[in-house]
Amino acid sequence: MANCEELEDVTIVGPVETIGANAFAYCQKLSGIELPETLREIGESAFFHCNNLESITLPASITRIGNGAFYNTGISEIIIERDPDFLGTSDKEVLAQLSRFVGYGKGDAVPRDRTCTVVFNCEHKGDKMEKRFEYNYTTGEWKCFRWRRVFLESYRSSH
Repeated sequence: MANCEELEDVTIVGPVETIGANAFAYCQKLSGIELPETLREIGESAFFHCNNLESITLPASITRIGNGAFYNTGISEIIIERDPDFLGTSDKEVLAQLSRFVGYGKGDAVPRDRTCTVVFNCEHKGDKMEKRFEYNYTTGEWKCFRWRRVFLESYRSSH
C-alpha cells in the first residue's frame, strides 16, 4: 500500500497481527484508519509521511510500535487502549517508548507550535482511567499529566 496516492480511508479486518514496515508510507491522502483488536505490532515507518492522518486509536493488544511509525504525519492525537497493569508503568519508561515513534526527522520542516497528545486509556475498578502526554514538535519536549478518572455514563454502560 505504500505510495498509494489516492488512498484515503482504511479498515483492516480479520485476525491481522502486524502492520509491516513502511506499509502505508507516503500515502499522503490517508486520513482515517481503523485497526483490528488483534493488532500486536506496527512496523518501522509504517505511516511515515501520511500528512493527512490526524488521529489514530491503537487497540489494547498492541505490544510494539516501530521506530518512526508516525514520523512526519499530521497526527495530533494518538489514543492507546491499555490493560490495568499499565497503571504502574513509570512516566520515564513510557516517554522512552513514545519518543521513538512520534516526531519529525532531522532536517524536516516542523510546523510551528505543533503538538501531539498521546492518551492512554484503561479500565480500573469499573472506572475509565486516562493519562495524557503532550509532545511539542518545536521544542522536542514532553509534558506529562497525572492519571485521571473519566466519568462517562456511556462508557460504563457499554462495558
